[in-house]
Amino acid sequence: MNESCVDCQSSQSIAQVASEPRAVLAARAGCAMEKSIHRCAESHDQNLGRLEVQVARDAQELLRAAVERGAQAKADGAPPLCPVCRQKLTRLSEGHPRTFQTRYGAITVKRTRGYCKGCRKWRVPGDTALGLEESAGHSPSVQEMAALLASKMPVAEASAVFEHLTGMKMPRATLDRQARR
Repeated sequence: MNESCVDCQSSQSIAQVASEPRAVLAARAGCAMEKSIHRCAESHDQNLGRLEVQVARDAQELLRAAVERGAQAKADGAPPLCPVCRQKLTRLSEGHPRTFQTRYGAITVKRTRGYCKGCRKWRVPGDTALGLEESAGHSPSVQEMAALLASKMPVAEASAVFEHLTGMKMPRATLDRQARR
């Protein structure tokens, strides 16, 4: 693998990487994985477990960017209808960002919101299309992981296991709240 391919990844900012086409992100992830494979093969103190962790890290940004783009497309495609009473929303305004945690990292989605005359509330149909709760800062997948862990062990232990498996910190109280949702 060409070393300059791998080296160019570290010189990119997160904003630049997020705006790149998926093919470029995939090529960067592939280059990083190749470098990790070579480093593991040449090192006597690294084993398969270390290689698995490093390759997962190498692919993390590609997966995060893909989820962010897919979530944005899903939110953009949500019709301007109230998710509760299905009436057409009025006073639509676009570009309301919301950042939330997914299993691959934090993503930001710009959504359209509108006013429902029937409910007399502001609604965001994109959030409903994405399966997001109004107050939850985590994706449905993260909520499911939290619920599974909390259902099988005490919340304090589940919080530690969650962090070890995902690399994301989720305090005990937050994990317990997510599990109850």
